Amino acid sequence: MKRSTTRTLMFFGAIVVAVALQVTFYALQTLRQEAKIGTGEALETLAEGAALSYRLWVEQLLAHVDVLAADNTFHSGVLKVLEGGMDRAPLTAHINSSIAAYTSAKDVMLVTPDQYSLLSTKSSSQGQIESGGREWHRSFKRALTGVTVFVATVDVVIRTEEQGNLFKVGKSSAIFRPVSNLDNEVVAVLAVLFTPGERFNRIARLGRLGQSGEIYTFNRDGYFLSGSRFEDQLIAAQAIDYAGEEVFKLRISPPQPDDTLTGGSAETDEVPSLTLMAHEATQGRNGVNTEGYKDYRGVEVVGAWRWLEEFGFGLAVELDREEALLSYFQTRRVFIAVVAGLALLACVFIFALARVQILARTRLLEVQEQLERRVKERTQALTDAHDALSVANQNLQTMATTDALTNLPNRRYFDEHALHQELLVRRENSGLAIIMIDVDHFKQYNDTYGHQQGDECLRAVSKAMSESGVCRRPGDLLARYGGEEFVILLNNPTEQYVAETAARLRESVLLLGIEHSGSSICIEAQDYFLSKQPAEDKGVKSSSEMGENSRKLVTVSLGVAIHHRGEKLVLSDLIESADQALYQAKQQGRNRVCYSNELIGEL
Repeated sequence: MKRSTTRTLMFFGAIVVAVALQVTFYALQTLRQEAKIGTGEALETLAEGAALSYRLWVEQLLAHVDVLAADNTFHSGVLKVLEGGMDRAPLTAHINSSIAAYTSAKDVMLVTPDQYSLLSTKSSSQGQIESGGREWHRSFKRALTGVTVFVATVDVVIRTEEQGNLFKVGKSSAIFRPVSNLDNEVVAVLAVLFTPGERFNRIARLGRLGQSGEIYTFNRDGYFLSGSRFEDQLIAAQAIDYAGEEVFKLRISPPQPDDTLTGGSAETDEVPSLTLMAHEATQGRNGVNTEGYKDYRGVEVVGAWRWLEEFGFGLAVELDREEALLSYFQTRRVFIAVVAGLALLACVFIFALARVQILARTRLLEVQEQLERRVKERTQALTDAHDALSVANQNLQTMATTDALTNLPNRRYFDEHALHQELLVRRENSGLAIIMIDVDHFKQYNDTYGHQQGDECLRAVSKAMSESGVCRRPGDLLARYGGEEFVILLNNPTEQYVAETAARLRESVLLLGIEHSGSSICIEAQDYFLSKQPAEDKGVKSSSEMGENSRKLVTVSLGVAIHHRGEKLVLSDLIESADQALYQAKQQGRNRVCYSNELIGEL
């Protein structure tokens, strides 16, 4: 009776706790959803307002440039300069007084259709434009069709007219305004270059909500066009050296795991990935995120973003998630504290009731455990002996079928596996491929560096091929065939798959970059990185052709033989064909793949 009452009380106590938890969870979910909806609407409203402000500002700049282009003095002066009948100095002075004063222009250039800077407010910017960035050429061509264009980012490099030196104007934003002759034909483009930071910042500062909210703009490559509210943090983390340096330099990327803030610089070799917001925006997608994502400081934020496709830049409105959902977090803490207190009282009550039953059953369990312990001890002794025997047998089997140097399957295991696959192919009428691999000039490598270093080379080569992901399907096998030779068996592959596998194996060894001064194969330094083209087409040269940047590296030659579905399979003949193809690869200069089958040789 007492036992039944105890169970009943425990049951109802558990029900009360479960109901309380369910109600609390539902209330918190509702509150969180409402907080997220409200935050998202506020962020989108602010983003739309900022987007409108930037559109109006750009349109105002375009209008200022249109005023200059419509001026009779400017228009007639441009036509005379183009005809060579007027000195450029008066027109340059007129441009300075007309437009530079109210646009804060970094430079104003008159560019001919063949991209020659005929005149400039800076004499150093006169000459042939060598490059301008990926946005320059697309926008310049559009301006030649008679359309005024705003470009978020250009990077102009000019070969100066006077000395012929390369002059880098620097990254800027630009406006391209076409200039037409009396026949309404575009004869030149007025290019107004300016630094966007100051003007972009004026609008961005209006969106600094609370303690962490900010608005900032960025170009198609994800680099800042306006300043950051958190310049002090960026300087302290050495992401930038001084306030305002982030414009065109700092990329909107989450910090790397080993840094507090890195952000990603335009000067580094490795370009970091963008934040979730910047990735979506630069793909031309507007959006809002109230779930939270990492910003360029590594802080969890919520935000809304807009991409202004007509102007080639985007803007983001972001607020630290903790601040955005502050009211929800505070309410959640109160709910959790109350529910935790109730749950604790219920647990204490249930524990007290359960304790009575536990004490009563303890003695019975002790006796039962003593009996079970004796049985387990005897059973365990037998199990241990059996396991030890199994492990010993397994170790012997592994040692017999594994190459001690490379830890790859050895020749014995390959022969057994190949025989099994031969029977399977005959039964299922499927295909089979063999790839023979040989390390080029390995004897010379041993003679040059010694046999111990040669063993290390074979380990590195086998590891690179194992980790290249070539044996991912059932039945595929990579094994050491003997000495510096390796072999791969591919079960029922397509010809394309065999070609890709062979290329991947060759490239994986080349990417090791192991020096081999005794090799006759020379590879350009920039070409020993991963390439989808054969090495012989990417800079492999003989010793006599070795350039200043050439290197001699460890390479492999590969011979491929394929048994097609429906053909009669003789495994020894297939292996012999692959070996002959390997011999052919060595005869043709090594570091290449040769095929015994003419069809796949065309791939």
